[in-house]
Amino acid sequence: MTVQLSHGPALQDLDSLQLLAGKHSRRPMDASQSPTDGSGVCLMEAVAWFAGEPHSDAPKCVSPYLRAFGMRLNDRANDEQRQDLKKFIPLIVGTASDDLDDKRRWLAADQVIRVLLPKNLDRAELTDHATKLRNLAPITDADSYAVARAVVYEARTAAWDLRSEHRAGIRAAVTKAVKERLAQQPAAADAAAAAADAAADAAAAADAAAADAAADAAAAADAAAADAAAAADAAADAAADAAAYAAAAYAAADAAAAAAAAAAAAAEDVRRSVYDAVYKRLREVYSERFAEFAAESWSGAVALFGRLVDPLADGSGE
Repeated sequence: MTVQLSHGPALQDLDSLQLLAGKHSRRPMDASQSPTDGSGVCLMEAVAWFAGEPHSDAPKCVSPYLRAFGMRLNDRANDEQRQDLKKFIPLIVGTASDDLDDKRRWLAADQVIRVLLPKNLDRAELTDHATKLRNLAPITDADSYAVARAVVYEARTAAWDLRSEHRAGIRAAVTKAVKERLAQQPAAADAAAAAADAAADAAAAADAAAADAAADAAAAADAAAADAAAAADAAADAAADAAAYAAAAYAAADAAAAAAAAAAAAAEDVRRSVYDAVYKRLREVYSERFAEFAAESWSGAVALFGRLVDPLADGSGE
């Protein structure tokens, strides 16, 4: 799969390269210039540079599927994680003409549905659904794909129901705490602290973060199963973003904080203090609980990207 270049940068030049999120085409480069001067480029701009192509985030030498998947990983990763993608730069040069993108789509859908999604479901204690997904036949064609999608839909429904249950519990706990504290006529800061403590305790007890992760991962997997041609974004989302735990934290925090503020039904300074405190504490709880899983999910995403580079290689990836 790797193209041997007769010109362009040497492999050791990649060590000093800094990959950045997003598009960095503001600075056009010619063959005499290098992104290793500290300014940085995104993954696909780095590939164009390495292949000796004009500066672009759409190098002609890369498979469309790998470009879509790689760009999603590049932009979902944090600054440290993103550097893990540098090793793929020389490997994806020349993939545009390998005629393997259909295999890549099936492989991505298979790994997201049978390997990555079950891990999220296990965390949320939806083990029956996780087992059903793991026991599916490999997804290699339209028939196996249709069977898998039905099972994914069941898992998605269960995960969303669990998410709703946990969020309702958090809202109820926060509302109760705020009303009890306000009955004592405390300062706004005291009511806010009580609300934040109640939110954190309820979220931790129910492991609401895991439920949110499972719901988001199931939605992404369902999207991958719904349209193989559009699976790149969905697969990368499910693999690289730890089931979008950050977005889930924001949504849960926002809902609980809104409930707390409504329960306050008092002066605006109390409502605002309660909202801000709950939002901040829930984000902290979610981030802490997902730190390990986020790292694990990123490793899975990188491994999957490696398999997609050469989908004909042996190994199940499980």
